[in-house]
Amino acid sequence: MDTARADAMDAMPWLLLSLFGAAMVVFVVSAVRFQAEQTRRFREAWRQFATSRGFTWTQAAGPWYRSSTDAIDATIEGLPIRFDTYVVRTGKHAIVYTRVASSLERDPPAKISIAPRSSFTGIGERLGFPTVRTGDPGFDARMAVRTKSEGAARRVVDEDVRARALEIPRRIEVKVDGRTAKVVWRAREKDPHTLDAAGRLVAALRRSLARA
Repeated sequence: MDTARADAMDAMPWLLLSLFGAAMVVFVVSAVRFQAEQTRRFREAWRQFATSRGFTWTQAAGPWYRSSTDAIDATIEGLPIRFDTYVVRTGKHAIVYTRVASSLERDPPAKISIAPRSSFTGIGERLGFPTVRTGDPGFDARMAVRTKSEGAARRVVDEDVRARALEIPRRIEVKVDGRTAKVVWRAREKDPHTLDAAGRLVAALRRSLARA
């Protein structure tokens, strides 16, 4: 009896290890299937969004280590707009962003960024990192504009740009840098109304930059 009990005790670690290994396999398979389903839903949403508006959708292709991204090339209000996604990796974590952008025909008058106001915005202002007030109370209460050229920012972030930025129900960041105007936010966006609003915002930016 003692021998049988000892054998059972000896076998216990191997049994636990086997159970743990099986559980890990189930977890990994479930995670892979979940990610595949999320990707399928995202691509179907982008395909429908593109085809319903006459845009061109290109599915990501290539091996994971150098693949292209899903992208939509569109013409919105007569201007070329591109929708795509990108990943920012920090250690073991990866954050997916949606980006809506348009190339500019000439250099902008200044680098400009627009982001949601937060408690850190006020701290930065007190430490000497000012933001530009546009004179629109509703916009200035929610968004912070940063640039080295206040005059250029006020011309670019005009009434149309401000209104369209507030239409987007996400924590967006708008950037005018180099010959690109873009709006980005976290997530692989599937909501067509949000994508439409972002496209309209970038189109408004293109027009205001052409006048600035």
